[in-house]
Amino acid sequence: MYVVLGLAGLFANALAPSFAPPPARGGGGALFRHPVSARLCASENRLQRLESALAELCGAMLQADDIGLLEQHAAGMGPIYQDGSFNMSRGPLMLRAAVRDVMQRYELPARPVERKWLSGNHSQAAGGARHFF
Repeated sequence: MYVVLGLAGLFANALAPSFAPPPARGGGGALFRHPVSARLCASENRLQRLESALAELCGAMLQADDIGLLEQHAAGMGPIYQDGSFNMSRGPLMLRAAVRDVMQRYELPARPVERKWLSGNHSQAAGGARHFF
């Protein structure tokens, strides 16, 4: 009788679900998990760099002097018309306001741009205005 109960216990244990983690493929568990965590860490680093670059880029657009001058000029032009019939119009879309709205929507901080202030008239010594395009 004990033998029958012992065999029933063996079969019951064999059919019961196992809650132990499955064995790792290709060897030890630590070696298998290491490349995955390394890729995850590298992805997190790249994501942080991307977020930093985006915050600096948006901050530069928000504080750019030339964009501010263009916005002042566009605001003085009046409405923008869809076509030559002048039936459909809208107000000008300002870049800095649009960037600010996007940044607020995604809760991104704007990083201030480092500026170099010079005293007096240094435009002659610095070679005049710099043109990037």
